[in-house]
Amino acid sequence: MKKTTNRSCTVFKSWHTTSAVRSRPYAYHFSVEDFTQSEPDLWFPSALSPALAHDLTTLLSKKDKLILHAYHLVHFMDYTTQLEMCHINKAVQSIVTGKLKEYFDETIYLNALKLYADEAYHALFSREIADQVANHFCLERINSARLKRLDQVLKNSPPALSSITRFCIAFVSETLITYELYSLTRASLVAPVAHMLIDHLHDEGRHAIFFSDCFARLWQQLCIPQRDYLVATLLKTLKAFCQPDEIFLGSIFKKHPSFGKVIIDNINENWTIRMPITSKMTLRAIMRTDLLKEERYALQFRSAGLIA
Repeated sequence: MKKTTNRSCTVFKSWHTTSAVRSRPYAYHFSVEDFTQSEPDLWFPSALSPALAHDLTTLLSKKDKLILHAYHLVHFMDYTTQLEMCHINKAVQSIVTGKLKEYFDETIYLNALKLYADEAYHALFSREIADQVANHFCLERINSARLKRLDQVLKNSPPALSSITRFCIAFVSETLITYELYSLTRASLVAPVAHMLIDHLHDEGRHAIFFSDCFARLWQQLCIPQRDYLVATLLKTLKAFCQPDEIFLGSIFKKHPSFGKVIIDNINENWTIRMPITSKMTLRAIMRTDLLKEERYALQFRSAGLIA
């Protein structure tokens, strides 16, 4: 078995002094002044949501737009809480004590446990942010369709391959979320949200490197049938992450159903075009292996519109 790559060792070397769970002084609590901020984009950037950036949404009143942006923030935070607990940390368990343990070594186990602690903290501060904002704006909590799709991918996996499925979900998530968080932190946001997202991004950059290295290590050791399954599962998982959440969008536009229908139809027509951009960090990690040098695997990614 090959030694773990230097990247993972390096990025976790300073974990005890740099991880948000260990070292950040911020409390992610909103002041009265924070809640007086009425510019919608201070709560969630329009650029990160095709629904918020849509021409019809710009026609709504400022008050209505503020609620839509707050809904997006709460939905993202609630989704993050559940994702960290139910998918990412389950994959970490599989690496440290489960069926994937044989593919890794002691250094990987220790770094995985540091990641496990990070993700539990991310779940906590995401829930704290979501609770405060939802309570202030009296928002209904709406289950994430993305999580339902990921649950279905896992449910459909053969029991003998469920650990590979869990790993695929975590690998895609941790590489995709780095792009999402980077885009979020480039915007001007309400202070507690900005602090939380910067902290989250700081940790997730490390996690993306960890899972990218683990992916390369795992890929080298899988047999052909396992590789075939992993590639098919990666594509299903990327699709599950990139498809729009129609139920959420329908719910938050219920006061403007005609607008909502046009916006949802438009997003459904165009979501595949955004897939290569959304997935670029994941694809970059995949390209560090020889996966796409195998023509039949490259054809599958090409057919999905992910590579040229």
